[in-house]
Amino acid sequence: MKQVGDIRSPQVVDMILYAEVAYDENGWADAKEVRPVPFDLVYMKTDKEKIRVGWWKGDNWFSLRLKPSENVLRWRRKEEHS
Repeated sequence: MKQVGDIRSPQVVDMILYAEVAYDENGWADAKEVRPVPFDLVYMKTDKEKIRVGWWKGDNWFSLRLKPSENVLRWRRKEEHS
């Protein structure tokens, strides 16, 4: 599994850029293949067909509404629009 990295900070060699992530036709990335930058706000699609807002903590997913029985299957960045 790979993790997206920030080009401005030297991090783990296994990290890639968001532009290099393979997304499906709806803009979702596979959570088993690649993880977002830790603490970057994302939408998470679970195995229970729910969409949650949260982040990757570096070792697991976090969301106040994510139940322990739910597994994150896909994720998409939550873009900030001004």
